[in-house]
Amino acid sequence: MNDGSYLTFAIANRWVERLLYVYPVCPWSDYERRRKEAFRESPRDLSCILFKDQNPASGAIQLRHLDDKGFLNASMGGTVTPIKVEPEVPFFLTPANRFLHNGFTHMILAHSEKYCPPEADNLIPVIREYFYDAYGAFDTFDRFTQNPR
Repeated sequence: MNDGSYLTFAIANRWVERLLYVYPVCPWSDYERRRKEAFRESPRDLSCILFKDQNPASGAIQLRHLDDKGFLNASMGGTVTPIKVEPEVPFFLTPANRFLHNGFTHMILAHSEKYCPPEADNLIPVIREYFYDAYGAFDTFDRFTQNPR
């Protein structure tokens, strides 16, 4: 999750009112065996610039309108005076081994040519099988499994 991701775009447009961010902590084959294990490590893909006090542990995403100088300063960990501050979005980190399906009704699968190699296309049916077939909650999932390439 960074300043150019689809998720940040959705938050900036105020389409997301809270975010549960599930992140991987070990090889997939180890998840069941390590389900009760506590992982202290945070995900490495979070950009501090997106969070309240520039700290993912703050528990809130707080997007700020910055000029070019402010963005550069914030990117280097400096303090900034934003032009405007967006409303906070509660943010929760959950390691994947501790995540339990809890009745979600929607799932978004991002498919970006910029970030996904063509080989990643093979994962789309695997994801469909895991979520759709396992939980049956995504009646419209088929519309999103079309390969756009």
